[in-house]
Amino acid sequence: MLRTSPAPRHLKRRPNPAAGAITSPRLMAGVGVAVTVPTGAATVLAPAAEAAAPTAAPAATPKAAPKAAPSVIRTPAAQNIVWLSFGSEGELVKTLQQRLGGLVVDGSFGPATQSRLMSYQASKNLYVDGRVGPVTWAALGGFPGKAGEGKVCRVSTLRFGSTGELVRTAQQRLGGLSVDGSFGPATLARVRAYQASKSLPVTGTVDSATWRALDGFPCVGTGGPTTGTGATTTPGTTTTDTTGPVTPSVGDPSGPYRMPWAKGGTFKITQGPGGSWSHHTSYNRHGIDFGMPVGTPIVASRAGVVQDTGYTSMGGGMYVRIKDASGACQVYFHLSAYRVVAGQPIAQGQPIATSGNTGNSSGPHLHFGLIDCNTWRSHSLPNSVERGTNYTSGVFVTSTNG
Repeated sequence: MLRTSPAPRHLKRRPNPAAGAITSPRLMAGVGVAVTVPTGAATVLAPAAEAAAPTAAPAATPKAAPKAAPSVIRTPAAQNIVWLSFGSEGELVKTLQQRLGGLVVDGSFGPATQSRLMSYQASKNLYVDGRVGPVTWAALGGFPGKAGEGKVCRVSTLRFGSTGELVRTAQQRLGGLSVDGSFGPATLARVRAYQASKSLPVTGTVDSATWRALDGFPCVGTGGPTTGTGATTTPGTTTTDTTGPVTPSVGDPSGPYRMPWAKGGTFKITQGPGGSWSHHTSYNRHGIDFGMPVGTPIVASRAGVVQDTGYTSMGGGMYVRIKDASGACQVYFHLSAYRVVAGQPIAQGQPIATSGNTGNSSGPHLHFGLIDCNTWRSHSLPNSVERGTNYTSGVFVTSTNG
């Protein structure tokens, strides 16, 4: 979603000669930040991939084509697969750890298990999301339970002229687009660039192969969301029963925050609240900047529900906002990618995005803070376990989040 409402402005744009060539915010994709993990939901494309997309000139704009007959893929029955993710616990996690190898088999899905899992997914050319679903279970020798009956998932192909919720889902996952549900020239260019970056046939249509690369077609059946190859769920739901936090409680309004990256990581505060560089207006006076490399995994500082995600042209670049029980919104600016959708419940410590250098930014970093969900004005300082409300510039902070 493209945001033009007020958001924290960072005064100095990072040097990028190519940025001047982007004239429409709708075509901005995080100002060309390459993600250091395989792309998934709403991942930003690298500049080279963007350059591969032909300019959507009026004379070259294709005519809207009639809707093609949906292709069919057979998927495992969702109710027979238990998904595991960061925070899960129990016997299934022990089974996972045993099969992955090189881990303490303690039944707790923490940072070490997630890191080992992501390495395994990469080695098997699977979608690297740090979660164990049908495809990863299959690669690990199968889910340790009774196999169920298959069910049919009909995959709709999207093309120029398509409209509706499926287009919104595709735009959300492609990233860098106005999520308006209309498959126009900008979406066409983004699809082509994404297909080129994934070595897919550059057709400009979102077909079965492209849906699969985009983390799967959002199949929904009568028995609940079904899963395909790397499939995701409908917004705000989970795929199946899980052993981890499914619908986490928003929690105590006075509960503590934690640093927005995985436990054990240490990063420097490059600008604290009230900083003279860019944290001195009503929109960002409580903001905190942490210097970190592009692609650093970002986790939720506190449990809540995703308010929205998108790209703001007012300086913050790609962002995620999470509303927690305090009534304020946690905001994460300058991201390179995000992996959550509006309305999705989020647990503290759950991976939500990767850091970047998008928007008005003088270098790779994460801008984190609490803002008013309606006005975007700075709300208050997060009272964290690690620092309380003291965020002095130049201080190194080690996270306990996880």
